[in-house]
Amino acid sequence: MNTLRQQLGVSRETLKRLDIYHQLLLRWQQKTISSSTLADFWTRHIADSLQCIAIMPDKYQWTDIGAGAGFPGLVLAIVLADKQEANVRLIESNNKKCAFLRTVIRETGACAEVFPVRAENFIKTNNSTEEMVCARAVMSLDELFELCEPWLGNRSTGLFHKGRNYCRELEETHDKWRFDLIEHKSAVNQDSVVLEVSGLQRRS
Repeated sequence: MNTLRQQLGVSRETLKRLDIYHQLLLRWQQKTISSSTLADFWTRHIADSLQCIAIMPDKYQWTDIGAGAGFPGLVLAIVLADKQEANVRLIESNNKKCAFLRTVIRETGACAEVFPVRAENFIKTNNSTEEMVCARAVMSLDELFELCEPWLGNRSTGLFHKGRNYCRELEETHDKWRFDLIEHKSAVNQDSVVLEVSGLQRRS
């Protein structure tokens, strides 16, 4: 476990919390995540999620759109559990997944809240500007931009995990949107990126 802790760059206590998360995920797998990906839990899911912290180490307020089984939002909430100012909002409309997320939060002490609503409804009723917005494998960039325009057009920044087709998704946004973009090459998958998006504006 010490080698794994060093590879992930987390504390011993954080690694224990992440292991609790792993064990709960194994127990709940039929309700939360494809069992075919659990063999790669520490690289495909944990290390991939931790890239958000590496990119934005001083950000403590996050909203995860379509949290699913908790990647990346719940991982961030576990890593930031000891930060008094930290809070991660997990937006997930599936009630079974919400129950799982709440169980992990309770068992690990993660600094997260679960909102069992559709993302578009949450954004419509939440007028505050989010500091950081993240999403992984939820929807296309154009759909994310439509959804998160109230935030990304303000002071918020988005970190979106994307796979090998990300260039096509970017092209599909160019006629409709202007935005500032930084492409962060994935540290765990050579075909993937984390797209840092801010200053979103709809083209006239």
